[in-house]
Amino acid sequence: MNLSRHASRGRPRAFPVARIVVLCVLALSAGIVAAVQMAEGSRSRPPCLAHGCRDLTPYCTKRVCPNRSVSIPTTPAPATSTGASADGSSADAGIRTNLAQGQTVRDIVQWEAVPVGTEADRIEFTIDGAMLHTEYSAPYQYRSGAGWNTTAMPNGTHTLSVRMYALDGEVASAEVSVQVQNAEGSASGTAAGVTTSGPTTSAPSVTTDLREGQVLGGTVQWHAYPVGAAVDRVEFTIDGGLLSTERAAPYRYRSASGWDTTSAPDGPHRLDIRVITTDGRTVATTGITVRVENTVLAATPTPTPPPVPTVKTNLSEGQIVTGTVPWEAYPAGAVVDRVEFTIDGASLHTERTAPYQYGGGAGWDTTTVPNGTHRLTVLLVTADGRAFPSEMTVRVQNQLVQRRRRRRPGPSRRCRRAPPSRPGRSAPPASARPERSGPRTPRRTRRPPEVID
Repeated sequence: MNLSRHASRGRPRAFPVARIVVLCVLALSAGIVAAVQMAEGSRSRPPCLAHGCRDLTPYCTKRVCPNRSVSIPTTPAPATSTGASADGSSADAGIRTNLAQGQTVRDIVQWEAVPVGTEADRIEFTIDGAMLHTEYSAPYQYRSGAGWNTTAMPNGTHTLSVRMYALDGEVASAEVSVQVQNAEGSASGTAAGVTTSGPTTSAPSVTTDLREGQVLGGTVQWHAYPVGAAVDRVEFTIDGGLLSTERAAPYRYRSASGWDTTSAPDGPHRLDIRVITTDGRTVATTGITVRVENTVLAATPTPTPPPVPTVKTNLSEGQIVTGTVPWEAYPAGAVVDRVEFTIDGASLHTERTAPYQYGGGAGWDTTTVPNGTHRLTVLLVTADGRAFPSEMTVRVQNQLVQRRRRRRPGPSRRCRRAPPSRPGRSAPPASARPERSGPRTPRRTRRPPEVID
């Protein structure tokens, strides 16, 4: 029997470890490649497709993404740039504009910037190195959609750039060069009611958002948009008086607090904007005239009624009086003819000259009336015959003295004379008189008079 053969049959077969290692490496490599392809594919997609829109092509008609407030540019091959963080490290954020490199523009052009892959804090628009406008909310359009007035620039090549500052601190920019081609003589025309000045070649200019003849009221925002030169400051003038100076864009009257037209009278007013450039040149608008109308129909004032005559006294409601009381009246608000003093409906005294005192100053003797409540009235009679009474209730409380009725004078019991003896009868001796039994009644004394309140 071949033991070696049976031994080889019972021994377990060796596991192919090398093959398993190769399979794992291949699977891992395939996963990494797939992840890289997905990432590159999401980057290469247009902004809206990268944020959830499934029905937009990269350069479709201008539409707004449902998930982000950004717009798809309409011109082919827009300028785009990848941003970098503030410390210089690369980032996925970028910005694009709807104007293309070498594009020819004329008249008023819509200029818009679209952030890609991040949320923008603000976007700055620059022409030929001069930062002219800043937008803080989408859609990020030059002059908030008013457009770029190319007639204020000389014909030729101009460099436009947009610079985005993201909320996470990243910064991205894009730059294009465009050709301005306007008809001859249009470079010195008017835009938005403001006339630009200076030569037609390389002359800086300024425009404003207010127009000639505009009617204003309340608080108005007044902006200046200088172009063509580096700005040192912008001066805002109203009716020849310099009221605001701005040294940084955006150039807004009194730093966006606005012009309170209620501080100026209604009617026409002249507004001027003067731009001082860094090289010392002055660019002044020819000025515009606006009309302020803040007229508010004033309510017809209610005529003030004549004062109602009144009369007061030195006595008060519910006061307790005794003896002789001074009683005086104080009329006001009319020419006095007389003052009448009345007690319980009976007119007892009349005064025609001040001071108006009861009894001519002697006062009211309350002992002439019984104790209790009494009604006092002071009647003011004016020179035109009107009467104005003033009434009150007082309480008279005087002390009353009640005297006991005295007996008629006569002899007392002890002083009474003994009745005359009858004849034939003699008075019994004193020893024979009966003695009184019990305690002897004390002699009555005179009581003082009682006081009854």
